[in-house]
Amino acid sequence: MQWIAHGLLLAMLALYVVTGLWQPHYPWLGYVRAFAEAGAVGALADWFAVTALFREPLGLPLPHTAIIKRRKNDIGDTLAEFIGTHFLNRENLAPRLARIDPVGVASDWLARPKNARRLTDDVARVLQRVVRTGDNRALRQLVKDNLRGTIEQLQVTPMLGRLLEMLLRNDPEDTLVGGLVSLAQQQFDDNRQSLRDTVGERTPWWLPGFVDERIYRQLVSEVEQVLSDDEQGGEQRAREHLRRVLLDIVHALKYDEALIDRGERLKQELLDHPQLAEYLSRMVTDISSYLTREAENPDSEFRQRITDALSGLGRNLSDQTSVRDEMNASLRDAALYAITRYQRSITQVIADTIHGWDADTAASLIELRVGRDLQFIRINGTIVGGLAGLTLYTLWHAFVG
Repeated sequence: MQWIAHGLLLAMLALYVVTGLWQPHYPWLGYVRAFAEAGAVGALADWFAVTALFREPLGLPLPHTAIIKRRKNDIGDTLAEFIGTHFLNRENLAPRLARIDPVGVASDWLARPKNARRLTDDVARVLQRVVRTGDNRALRQLVKDNLRGTIEQLQVTPMLGRLLEMLLRNDPEDTLVGGLVSLAQQQFDDNRQSLRDTVGERTPWWLPGFVDERIYRQLVSEVEQVLSDDEQGGEQRAREHLRRVLLDIVHALKYDEALIDRGERLKQELLDHPQLAEYLSRMVTDISSYLTREAENPDSEFRQRITDALSGLGRNLSDQTSVRDEMNASLRDAALYAITRYQRSITQVIADTIHGWDADTAASLIELRVGRDLQFIRINGTIVGGLAGLTLYTLWHAFVG
């Protein structure tokens, strides 16, 4: 495009010279000469203007030339501010984000088995790099230090108390308590003979055998009455009693200072035990070996499970519209929050990136991007200038003579 623009300029200059030589013989060539003269002036003016954007015309250090090169940093700051003001704001982003369905697109993509396998391959490659990178001893030490630090910050007994309390409160059908009662019934039935032998051993030797049997039967009857589901509501009483006991245990685990201190001492003894460090090291080594082996084998059960899980996740999300809508809403809120919160940081990255460009390189890159259109400006300037000169020349001879 530069050669075309240059060619038009040279054509105007050549036409101007030729018509100037022949005009005395052919007066009407004055119109052509006026067109060529104005076209050459227009081409030169637009060449200067376009060139001045990127460099100094003819190497002359004229004022207000090489604008992009000299004001690169200002242009970067202005561009970053423009993007932050007009693009990275909630008013502009919210309507656009509301029209997209990223979870739907991702779920449809994952639901295709070949895509799930492709993603599994990528996960396996990343996993291999992570496992193989770095010194295993350093990795083991990192795991041990982080695990130990995490456990040291936790109070064990209150945590167990909250866990048991959560299980009891989120169990409207008394599954936990009922299971414990059923376990007690099963253990009692399985150990009847042991109970009979214990009764015989604990009673005085001089008591007759039928007394031992009477004591055993009475004991069995009382326990069965508590645990059995009869008209007296024995099992229900057992459930209520067991629930009260469990709630007392929850309260003790959460608030009994002596029990909490005992739990902390036991935890510290466990952390200081040398076999724990050795066990953690072996565990990290075994896990690393397993993950490396399974990740390298394209037909391993580990990779197949990942593929099945990803594909199943995609199908489930595709079928559950409400869940997909909730996830999309959460993603939109997170995106809007992150962009608006870190708007200044994002725009600063743009400005800093442009600041770091070499001035000559930046000018050349920008010129390559928009240079074609700029050369059209030169071409248009040549033609429009020529037409303007022809018009003025015609009007002068029409009205002035």
